[in-house]
Amino acid sequence: MRTDAIQQATDIPARRPAPQSIGRMLLILERLVAARGGDKAGISLSDIADATGAPKSSLLGLLQGLHDEGCVHRDSDGSYSLGDRFLRLATHTVFGEQMAEILRPVLAELMTETGETAVLGILSADQRMITYLDRVECPNPIRYTVKPGDQRELHCTAGGKLLLAYMEPSRLEAFLDAAARERFTPTTITDRRKLLAELRQIRADGLSRTSDERIAGASGLAVPVFGPDGTVSATVLIAGPSERMRQSAARHEAAMHR
Repeated sequence: MRTDAIQQATDIPARRPAPQSIGRMLLILERLVAARGGDKAGISLSDIADATGAPKSSLLGLLQGLHDEGCVHRDSDGSYSLGDRFLRLATHTVFGEQMAEILRPVLAELMTETGETAVLGILSADQRMITYLDRVECPNPIRYTVKPGDQRELHCTAGGKLLLAYMEPSRLEAFLDAAARERFTPTTITDRRKLLAELRQIRADGLSRTSDERIAGASGLAVPVFGPDGTVSATVLIAGPSERMRQSAARHEAAMHR
């Protein structure tokens, strides 16, 4: 009996092929990417069928699903092109990689100067969360830690509130209307008016502060990273244990403003 159980636990299941529809969707997107920038704004269903080797009847359902999700756009003449959501995701990925490479030395310098973990973050592709692109952790065994790719809520994190503060008013209103503002600790701000008042103060100060708002015992400071067009494209922040952050608040704020 035990031998059978060990054998079952260590058996590696045979690799199953991916559903055919997934492969076809990838082929559709690859064909649309290849066609982008050509003479025609889009490509026809016949072109896609020839490129993928799939029957038109099968492709129509896949194209409709991609269209509903914003990854494919159907033009008035019946041709197809890449949709806004796909383009936004692609831009987000490339932008994030470049931003992380450029600002890595800044994070390292900030960590050395403040003694706390320094983090780079941007809005997630759906603009509902902050995505952490890179971090330089401090050597202190008691420290704030995140991994690149981690996401956190906007309303209760230093970087998230910074990005909200500089968001276009229409997008901010849409976010506040749609997003559930979960209360993680007694100090989490969930009230709309209080949050808006704090966002206005962040704009005035050019600095976002949080203390025990998402995790009891953790605090953060964040500043904006402005792009060439003057809009905020990212945020740089430091985070650490609340008591340590409070003791060095003035020094940390001076370092963040340099």
